[in-house]
Amino acid sequence: PRSMLSLYMSMTGGVNWGDVIPPLGDIHELYVVLFVGYIITSQLAVLNVLTGVFCQNAIESAAHDQELVTQAMLQNKEGYVKKVTQMFDIIDKDNSGTITIQELKTHLEDERLRTHFESMELDTSDAWTLFKLLDADEGNLVDMDEFITGFMRLKGHAKCIDMAKLSYEHKWMSRRLASFMKRTDDSLEMLRAFATTVEQHPADDEAG
Repeated sequence: PRSMLSLYMSMTGGVNWGDVIPPLGDIHELYVVLFVGYIITSQLAVLNVLTGVFCQNAIESAAHDQELVTQAMLQNKEGYVKKVTQMFDIIDKDNSGTITIQELKTHLEDERLRTHFESMELDTSDAWTLFKLLDADEGNLVDMDEFITGFMRLKGHAKCIDMAKLSYEHKWMSRRLASFMKRTDDSLEMLRAFATTVEQHPADDEAG
């Protein structure tokens, strides 16, 4: 029993190895070797078990946390879409299924609705810009899908809507520039054709 107690205390730090080894050495050196082998084996086994348990718990915890985060995100998204749908129904007073710029401007004058917009992290300081960013197909009407998609895209602080505004203006300028370049090319082509015609007329006159 005392030998077992000594081994247990050696493993748990209850007694120093240096206090156990001399008496064992007095009996026989083989006991010292066995004692050291026991300590090494036990330490490795305990460390491996503890490491395995810790890693397994960490993996399970991470997987569980990821599932909880995913579920929370899905629930938040569903709740957000539901609120946006309700807001669309409020703004679409004539039940046409679309929103005009005038309808949006009129409802944004309502302090309660504007506060509702801002509580959903959407900047309402510029109704015209907000409408153009929501109107993805540029048809001057915003339907339910455009309204929800636009809200999800613009949700956040003012810098988000600012970036969307810059993106919209960039696309608008790109289209204007492309149109200008096409008109310029057409004009140059007409000038070249006219110049060619002018050059040919003197030659015809001389031949006559």
